[in-house]
Amino acid sequence: MLFRSHTRAARQVQRHHLHLGGRAEGAGTAPARGAEQRHDGVPEGRGDVKRERIHAQQGRRALDQCAQLLQRQCARQIHGLGDEPLRALLEKVWGKVTATSAERRAQIESLKSKLTPERLKAADATKGRALFKQTCAACHTLFGEGGAIGPDLTGSGRRNLDYLLENIIDPSAVVAADYRASTVELKDGRSLTGVISGRAAKTLNLQTMTEKLTLRLDDIQSTRDSALSLMPDGLLSPLSDEQIRDLIAYLSGEGR
Repeated sequence: MLFRSHTRAARQVQRHHLHLGGRAEGAGTAPARGAEQRHDGVPEGRGDVKRERIHAQQGRRALDQCAQLLQRQCARQIHGLGDEPLRALLEKVWGKVTATSAERRAQIESLKSKLTPERLKAADATKGRALFKQTCAACHTLFGEGGAIGPDLTGSGRRNLDYLLENIIDPSAVVAADYRASTVELKDGRSLTGVISGRAAKTLNLQTMTEKLTLRLDDIQSTRDSALSLMPDGLLSPLSDEQIRDLIAYLSGEGR
């Protein structure tokens, strides 16, 4: 069922992209002027500019909706279909997806072998909640508690152990465009890293790990986008096996 939903989302991304350009990238040249073609079953004649604009507007709205609805699991599954044009479109519409290294995959499998249903049932939810506040809450919200730098975890696929461990162990493998880190070099020599949360005519909003800054564009030397997440690697490294169990049980549980 999960795979079918991801495949359906992939078809939606492709279909909505066709609304924008009438074809997938690299699919050849446009028909000659005046040639009749069909667009989603609708005949289109010469000089039908108004209809093209309507399709473009609808396509852009649909792409925005797709970008909002796609979750990391879905994005990873679409990337795994092996369709290179679709992968390029996914990155353009949603964000970056890369393969998890063998070393990190082995770490994920090792943790999965320890986090059996029986062990998770024996976890201490109170300690897990405290670990969430200590480790995750600066950036993520869960059950109404926490920050808003990263995605809200409450409605995500957090009850899936693979989903949780993949996102924690390899946070930069799947990064939605809204959560990519950017480095802003200022003319006074400072270098700031964070998520660009908004732009205006004369300012740029940058959310760092500790504060939200409003920077004047005149003060910025350069801006460089990264494919990496602001979420750091190695979050579980300082924790014992029992602490990891308690944290994962709280993250995947029903709440306090």
